[in-house]
Amino acid sequence: MQAGLKLVKFLSKYKDQDVVLVAIPKGGVEVAQVIAQQLNVPLDYLPAKKILHPVDKEQTIGAVCVDAQVLVDIKPEVSAHYIENETEKIKKQLRTEYNKISKYKSHVADLAGKTVILIDEGISTGFTMMAAVQNLRSRGVKKVVIAVPVAPIETVIKLKSVADEVICISTPPFFVAIEDHYEIRDKSYS
Repeated sequence: MQAGLKLVKFLSKYKDQDVVLVAIPKGGVEVAQVIAQQLNVPLDYLPAKKILHPVDKEQTIGAVCVDAQVLVDIKPEVSAHYIENETEKIKKQLRTEYNKISKYKSHVADLAGKTVILIDEGISTGFTMMAAVQNLRSRGVKKVVIAVPVAPIETVIKLKSVADEVICISTPPFFVAIEDHYEIRDKSYS
């Protein structure tokens, strides 16, 4: 994938180093696979998912990691009960997803003391990435580097407060959605 190849240029100092790439499925996996091959470093996975607003499903109000880190932007119209139920539902989905991934992919059991490069296909609100960083910190990683192809500048600034390094290739001024910044090839139009 082109996004992964572009990110490799910014991550070249980590080639053949004692680092682990950690991808957030699904989008981050494809990007990270290219990077892991180019840098000759191991690849692991960390399922995380957004908590969506109960009425406005386009609005992210938090995120959950596979082992239950939860970050929530408290909205007065969203009940604690809703957040609790969504968190439990998402945790079950993530455990299932992680178990499927673990069957087919090897993973790095112990990340303590390691430098981790956290990869996704892009970031919008940053909740999922912040939950992932919180998860990695709880596992004792030495350094967290976030690397993504695209994100809004406000989110990049916010993430610099939780990560040791943030690499983002593009910070478009009018950011709406990650997929808006990827070229979609529809064969029906070729």
